[in-house]
Amino acid sequence: MRVAMCGRITNHKDLDTNARSFDASVEPSLVWKPSYNLAPTQDLLVVGARDGRRVLRTLRWGLIPAWSKDREMAARCVQARAETVAERPAFREAFRRRRCLVLVTGWYEWRAEAGARVPWWFHGARGQVLALAGLWERWIDTVTGEDVRTCAVLTCAPNAMAARVHDRMPVVLGANGAARWLDAGSDPDGLHGLLRACPDDVLEAWAVDRRVGNHRHDDARLIERAA
Repeated sequence: MRVAMCGRITNHKDLDTNARSFDASVEPSLVWKPSYNLAPTQDLLVVGARDGRRVLRTLRWGLIPAWSKDREMAARCVQARAETVAERPAFREAFRRRRCLVLVTGWYEWRAEAGARVPWWFHGARGQVLALAGLWERWIDTVTGEDVRTCAVLTCAPNAMAARVHDRMPVVLGANGAARWLDAGSDPDGLHGLLRACPDDVLEAWAVDRRVGNHRHDDARLIERAA
């Protein structure tokens, strides 16, 4: 099975830890199960801005533009390239008006080693929750009337550390960058400077168990160093 860039995410921290990390309140109805192996079409934990405050909620991974006729766009809109996000029809309106932080403890990338594809887990060097630059959309299913909220993760050229494994990486935002990204008053044209690789020392990475390639596996052993 071929796994796309940043095709698996981890967030194995509880709601309180995620909320405190980004000074966000938690929606009373929010249901969240920490995970070591989140895949596209599953719910990701995100922070959005509402009435001047930060709110923690979940969004389905795989963005469906409001104008889409069906759900098929989601599979093609798991990630958005930083270099083209302002022009791509699927993302440009969300980039201007619907930005969010996708909260993760890490993500997996695969590297070819000795004829096999080996997964690596990238994560915060201090064990911290990371904020990835994200976009969100609201799509109404014209058949069922369902209100579907979805998201995508922005990617950029890698830093030196990530480049050892893959030629792309998610955009990891620091505290100031996260505040600007969420601010509805930010000029979108001025946000492009945020969409670049984080410093190498923000992250750690090591090879992990190949079981992560099957999203049905979800346990702490997935993020342990491979023997």
